[in-house]
Formats: sequence, structure tokens, C-alpha cells
Amino acid sequence: MFSSLGHNLLAGVGLFSVTVGSSLLTLYIAKSNPSWMNSGSAKDSALRYDLQFDGMQAVSNCQEKAFQKFSGTLLRSEVDWRSTRYQEEQDQFVVLLNGSTGNLQHHEPVTIYCYIDPDSEEVSYFRAYDSNNSSIFSNGLSLDDMVRGLRTD
Repeated sequence: MFSSLGHNLLAGVGLFSVTVGSSLLTLYIAKSNPSWMNSGSAKDSALRYDLQFDGMQAVSNCQEKAFQKFSGTLLRSEVDWRSTRYQEEQDQFVVLLNGSTGNLQHHEPVTIYCYIDPDSEEVSYFRAYDSNNSSIFSNGLSLDDMVRGLRTD
């Protein structure tokens, strides 16, 4: 009979063999047929193409625009992932950033909204609001007015 060490060794060799075998088989299939993940459908190909610009890139574009607009006074920005999304009806990404402006001794909260066109990958709308929900860069809409305008009901 096998000892406990023998059972463990046998189990380890078996697990290693299965792992290496399945990895080699996957590599062989992938190399012999590079389009194995492609269904061949034109619609599927178009969908994969359209998704090359994604939410992470939209967030990055919005953050870059925010740092430009605030000219070095934007201390930090965090993505509000509950509000950041792709709006299919308008074919745009909506990005919400919460941040702070000012300096290390005195800083104020700021809320930043960006709309990003996935075709041009450009920020098509940029608004920043202070803690009083007043627009920072223009005499435009208040944050409350903008939220009411986003509602679809």
C-alpha cells in the first residue's frame, strides 16, 4: 500500500499532468486555427470593432480633459462607477468624476461630468460643479437642472 506521502505525490503528479496537458492542447488549437474564437458573423466582427473604445478609455479622456481645464488645481479625481456608463440611445459614454480642487492646505470638492463620443473619442460635453452645485466654468445649468435633463421619464 501507498503511504500518505505516496498518495500526495501521486495526486500532485496527476494534477500537474492534467494542467500541462490541457494547456498544451489549448495552445495547439489556438496556433492551428487562429480564428477559433470568431464565429464568422459580420455582426459579431462589427461588435468587437465597436468595443475597441471602451469605458476605461472614456474615463481616461474625461480625466485628461479635467486636468487640462483645471490647469493644475485638480488635486485628485475618482470615478463614480455607479453613474459612469454607456448610453446606447445617445451613443455616448457618460463619465462622472468626484474630485478636489485647490491646494493641499485648502481644497474644495468638485463633481465633473463628461460625455464622450465613442466614434471621435473626444469629450463632447464637459461641466464641473462645486459643492453648491454651481457650474464652475460657465453660467450654465446647475447640477440639479442637468440631472433633471438626463432623466428619461
